[in-house]
Amino acid sequence: MTKNYQYWHHRLLIVKKYGKLPINEYEHLKRIYESDDKNYHMWTYRMWLTETFGLWENERKMIAVSLEENPTNNSAWSYRHFLMLHGADYVKVAEKEAEFAMKEITSNVVNECAWVYLKGLLLATPKRSAGDVGAALELAEKLKVLVEEYCEKVFAVDSSNRFAGAMLIDLWKHDKKNKERVMKMCDRLAKADGIRKNYWMWLKERFETEMENPAESTDSREDAKQ
Repeated sequence: MTKNYQYWHHRLLIVKKYGKLPINEYEHLKRIYESDDKNYHMWTYRMWLTETFGLWENERKMIAVSLEENPTNNSAWSYRHFLMLHGADYVKVAEKEAEFAMKEITSNVVNECAWVYLKGLLLATPKRSAGDVGAALELAEKLKVLVEEYCEKVFAVDSSNRFAGAMLIDLWKHDKKNKERVMKMCDRLAKADGIRKNYWMWLKERFETEMENPAESTDSREDAKQ
């Protein structure tokens, strides 16, 4: 029942009509969480409650505990992004969140959830600011350097870490000067990550084409969309 969309939507409509937070609502959510901490519908409903009733501080404390209990819970990481960055000055909080993600990665270098969270911060930073585009771009460059140094350290210790390698490729691929580094990284990952060998070889071929003919590769992607 608790993984049923209609159940949660009906509950939302009742609370919305009621106009205030029911006394035992979080006790109910706690029971659901304890039985299944990855219940997507519960997390989505929780987002609505938080935004509707302004429960940001309590929920930030809760999510810190939740990730301590299960640092590989992707739903919890998604909720953390919502809590820490929603309505905040992105420039002020993004660097702290990147440091938090890297700390979690250090505890478990194959925690894909933390790697995805870190990548999300890198991708979003140039687009997110409180109107100060210059500050956002400056932060984006700072994060790029910070994350690149971190990934190189991780990869130096464990050259089979596909998350660190893939992140470095993402950081390097937009600069033609890094072509050789990208090609070598794809080769190293293909050797270390045999299950995805064909993927890394495909990626290498794609980047080689794009770096040599950027306009042509862009046109081909546009044609594919149409």
